[in-house]
Amino acid sequence: MKAQGLVSLLCLAAATRRALNLFVPLDTLRDYLYVDDAAVMIVSLLMATLRSQPQTLVIRNLASERPVPVAGIVRVVQQVARRPVRVGLATSPTSGDQPRDLRVVSCAPRDLARAPITPLPVGVKRIYEHTLEILRDQPYTWP
Repeated sequence: MKAQGLVSLLCLAAATRRALNLFVPLDTLRDYLYVDDAAVMIVSLLMATLRSQPQTLVIRNLASERPVPVAGIVRVVQQVARRPVRVGLATSPTSGDQPRDLRVVSCAPRDLARAPITPLPVGVKRIYEHTLEILRDQPYTWP
C-alpha cells in the first residue's frame, strides 16, 4: 500500500492510530477533487475533444473549486474515522516552496462545470473505508 496525497495519508494515520507529520501550515488552502469526479471530467473532455478535433493544444484545469484548509481536512477525517488524528507540524527545506493558497479555477467547458462534485465528507469516507479494507488484507508498516 502506498498512500499518496493528504487525504489518503490522514486516513491511513487514523486507521493505524499513528501520527502524521505535516509540512505546511494548517491554514494552507488546497482544492480537493475526488478521483471518480476527475475521471468523469477527463472522459467528458476526451469525448468532446474527439468530436471537435481542435487544431491547437487544449489544456484544462479540473477542480472542485471548493478550497479547504488543511485543518478542515484533518477535522473531516476525524469525523469520518470517529477518532482523533494526531498530526505534528514540521518543516523541511522545501516547506517554504509550498504556496499557502492554491485555489484552482476550472477552465473546463460549461457543460462539464455542471457535473456533480462529490462532497468532501463523502469522498473522505470512501477513502477511509477503502484504507480499512486494504489494511485488513495487508497490514501497513510505516517507514
